[in-house]
Amino acid sequence: MSFRDFTNDLIKKIIINNQIPKIIFFQIGCFPSSPENNNHENPFVLGKYRNRFSNIEYYQVLIDKMYENKNINRLNTIVYPNFVNEEQYNSIIELSHFLSNFNVLSIVMEFTSTPRKQYFQEEHKTEYLYITPSNCIIDTIEPLFNPILKINQDINKFYFYRPDKEKSLNKLLSSNLIQEEKQFIEKDLQRRKDRLRYYLGFLSIMRMKIEDGYIKVEPNYNRNYTYFYMIKKNILKRLGGYECYSTHVLFEEFEKEEQINLETYIYDLVFRILYDNLVFMYKEEYLIMENYDKILFSNDQELKQCIDLFSE
Repeated sequence: MSFRDFTNDLIKKIIINNQIPKIIFFQIGCFPSSPENNNHENPFVLGKYRNRFSNIEYYQVLIDKMYENKNINRLNTIVYPNFVNEEQYNSIIELSHFLSNFNVLSIVMEFTSTPRKQYFQEEHKTEYLYITPSNCIIDTIEPLFNPILKINQDINKFYFYRPDKEKSLNKLLSSNLIQEEKQFIEKDLQRRKDRLRYYLGFLSIMRMKIEDGYIKVEPNYNRNYTYFYMIKKNILKRLGGYECYSTHVLFEEFEKEEQINLETYIYDLVFRILYDNLVFMYKEEYLIMENYDKILFSNDQELKQCIDLFSE
């Protein structure tokens, strides 16, 4: 069966009776090749949801070529016994957006460790679509593989808790959070903190001297600078490989911003991560203010010192 036919059949099954809320799990590379990763086929969060929200219909889409000669006969479980390429993966994401019109939430779980551009794009961080990190050895009990499900009682609609969409966590962290929310925020902060050294590397490459024939590129990081494209090209070239998608998305997001200076834009991204970690660490307003100087920097060296402090 072609991937198009597969998705068309899936749509027909899912959108029947859109008055019933549904959650669909797209599980890529989930075949349990060892007892340690049985939870890839049966993720922890699925059992948790079923216990808490019995009025939701749950669907699993198991995507792995290892299912080719396996017979899975379980209620609301669909198998696609093949790999998915980039185009097909994007189709899954777009399908998830489409299904949201029919009272369907989607979770895209990936156990291949393949980086995906869509994971980094802000447009896919929604209340109805949650994309996990891609990790082939993860235990799905980990918080980032357990999106928190909430319900809007006024309209009787389920949605995903998205602290990663907040510009700052200050207000959120000052509210009465349950333990599950604290754990999720902490893990997401750790995910963001792990990106800090990527930004240091980005800045280092950005400042490289570039010459091309008679052209000597100035250290001008405004995107309206005549030779800014050469700075961008050099960064994309040197941050290819595993960071290729995240770097492309960074530039795409930068192009949308009013801020035209790339250095300032990166500094702002880093400062928000440092600030949220400071708030999470100290919580009380007076302690945050007392330690505020720990996240202040005016150059790359001072920035590195701030990052080192939070990496201890």
